[in-house]
Amino acid sequence: MAKKEKLPGLCMFCGRTGVTKQHMWPDWLGSVLPREGAEHTQFITRTHFPTPDKFVISPDIQFKRGPVGSRKIRKVCGKCNSGWMSVLENQAKPALTAMVRDEEFNIPPELQRILSAWAAMTTIVAECTDPLSQAIPPQDRIVLMDSLNPPEHWRIWFGRYRGQDWKQRYHHGGMLVARSLAEAPKYGGVPNTQASTFVVGHMLMYACSSTVMSPDTHLVPALASKLARVWPISDRVFAWPPVDVLGDEEVKWLSDDIYSRCIA
Repeated sequence: MAKKEKLPGLCMFCGRTGVTKQHMWPDWLGSVLPREGAEHTQFITRTHFPTPDKFVISPDIQFKRGPVGSRKIRKVCGKCNSGWMSVLENQAKPALTAMVRDEEFNIPPELQRILSAWAAMTTIVAECTDPLSQAIPPQDRIVLMDSLNPPEHWRIWFGRYRGQDWKQRYHHGGMLVARSLAEAPKYGGVPNTQASTFVVGHMLMYACSSTVMSPDTHLVPALASKLARVWPISDRVFAWPPVDVLGDEEVKWLSDDIYSRCIA
């Protein structure tokens, strides 16, 4: 029997062939914060409806080889990787480095846009590590690639982390949100809402998106007061680092927040 020919991979952004290895987290972060450990842990939360009257919550913990910063995927072509994606990385790098190191700087509106675009790009790439919980539609990727801005329905925050357990972690929750169990089947079992939490050193990034939920329900006020919302862009200039910090328990609460409220 002839061996089945493997089809070439297509870029998740532009649809071209010629995909290359892309770091889930920027490779240059390794020079800012040393990579630690022979393995890393990825936390994932999934939801699905096996039958019209049954709702299942599936938390998952995956142990992966190598430090978290070494993780790579094959979903991006060389042209996107070395083109607009590289431009975003270079524009965001100075501010991200300062955040990771807890250094002082200001975040005016234009830098908020750059950080937001970088956050959306990183979230989209990282989500590919678990296809079952992917919730970001292809149209969102196209909007980001064409405009270098996140889609309007996204909400993105940055915060200052001070703790021990989340120094190099990523938590993704992909869920199917519906008004009722009876309505859920119309979405075909595909997640439509996601929340992603990244922590590197002292930098925390939190990004949410949904095709069905109002974007202004993405974060409770108690947490929002400790974070700088960079998307949608604010007219104010944020002084970094903020006075308020988030510890391990608060980051855990944050990473589970939208998920907890969606199933309440």
